[in-house]
Amino acid sequence: MEVPKRAKEAGKMQNPYVNLQNYDNFALSYVPKEIRDKFSIEKIEYSEKITSKELKTIVTSYRETEKANNLLLFIHGFSGEAADTFGIIPKLLMEDERMNGWDMKPLGYSPHVTPEFGKDIWGDIQDIDKISNYLVTSFKYKFDKYDRIAIVAHSLGGLIAQKAIIELTKNLRDKISHLILLGTPSNGIDSAVLTNSWDNKYKQLSSDGNFIKNLRKEWSSTFKNNYPFHLKVAAATDDEYVSTNSCFNSFNDEHCEIIEGNHLSMVKPKDAFNDCYMLIINTLTNNNFHNQFTNNEEINIALGKYDAVVKKLLPIVDKIDVNGLKQLSFSLEGMDRKEEALEIITNHPLAKENLDLFGIIGGRYKRSYLKTFSKEDGELSFEYYNKGLQQALKENNLNQIYYQSINLAFLSLIKDNNEIAMKKYANLALEAATKCRDNLWKFATIAEANLYIGDLEFSKKMYSKTSKMAGIREKISIHTNAYKAYCYLMSTDNPNDEYIKFLHSNFLM
Repeated sequence: MEVPKRAKEAGKMQNPYVNLQNYDNFALSYVPKEIRDKFSIEKIEYSEKITSKELKTIVTSYRETEKANNLLLFIHGFSGEAADTFGIIPKLLMEDERMNGWDMKPLGYSPHVTPEFGKDIWGDIQDIDKISNYLVTSFKYKFDKYDRIAIVAHSLGGLIAQKAIIELTKNLRDKISHLILLGTPSNGIDSAVLTNSWDNKYKQLSSDGNFIKNLRKEWSSTFKNNYPFHLKVAAATDDEYVSTNSCFNSFNDEHCEIIEGNHLSMVKPKDAFNDCYMLIINTLTNNNFHNQFTNNEEINIALGKYDAVVKKLLPIVDKIDVNGLKQLSFSLEGMDRKEEALEIITNHPLAKENLDLFGIIGGRYKRSYLKTFSKEDGELSFEYYNKGLQQALKENNLNQIYYQSINLAFLSLIKDNNEIAMKKYANLALEAATKCRDNLWKFATIAEANLYIGDLEFSKKMYSKTSKMAGIREKISIHTNAYKAYCYLMSTDNPNDEYIKFLHSNFLM
């Protein structure tokens, strides 16, 4: 970076470009051999073996042909990597005949653009500037053969894309045919979330910060809601970091869609029968997108349209299934009809057969609490989990006892800072879990309970067993509880901490 610096001091502008993926290290030049031979260089032996996880394949292209004049570019967020952020989506697109003639590549860059951030969801504003500049230069030199370029971006990748698009010259911007933003905090992150979740480490990403304000101003000035490309903006039903308002507020309704999942799982479908994949393929082929697989009530809840859910489901409350009962209860809560919601879920025949309902709704409020740290959400979460525990104890339902108890242990720590209650619930969960048959959630509960009672080595052993069984959604959920609880107990979020690195490597890689 010394060349641009010195050029600027001399009153000139230079933007050096290397046609490589933007990963951490590469050799820029070598000392000539005749000079090298004069040095006595000691060979360094590395005793520490590199694991297969550390030797991850760097993906530079999903599909590249000589004749293709269309490029589909994937831009991942700071918590992901080119190889795996979008799961099987590139593979599904390559198998679809409608995408013939399209090259597909990731805009690869290290998730540690600024060293030692760890595997956080966010990065620094300087990182966004650096990678958006890299994207602009790639348009000029790396992607110059393409007539059309479509961009699919997740999380902060969407901010990178927007910033780069603004900075492109008109002739390069006109090459963009589609822009799909998935879980992108276009209007920033709520200040309370940044403060409580990351100790204000990324305060420049605040919705009140200058970066977001300037980005929105420049975007509005450039396009005035009249886009020369097809635009779709998607929010997830259960995004624990990015609100629907942050995703949608800068775009007209026709561009906005809700799809199922949380911040990370939304871009990891299990197959083509998924709204995220259908949104991408339909947008790229200029077909109308209709939610086929995400429940309409889930969409309304995500949009805060509780009244629509209540009007539909309350008149038929005796006929709805467990999922409908969950959505009705949550919507009633959203309309401040708490007592009515509790009465329905307590007395409904399905509740007696399905204790999990209390946990499901408690989990809803727990995720909302971890996102906003709203006192009301925290109390509602605790209330539902406690209601479920009391009923489980009456029925001696061991599976539900450990499920409800371990969540109460977590909330006792995070919400109430009450380690005595935390250990009481952790021991209750541990006692019940050890009497149940082996499965993923039993092992996860035993691991988390041992974290709370202080046996870190045994908790690591059980988390290792759990990580081998868990899918992406389960891994995210397990990591959220373990990471937050450990950081709270140990008063550290240092990414070099041994236990944090252990959780990172087992659940986020």
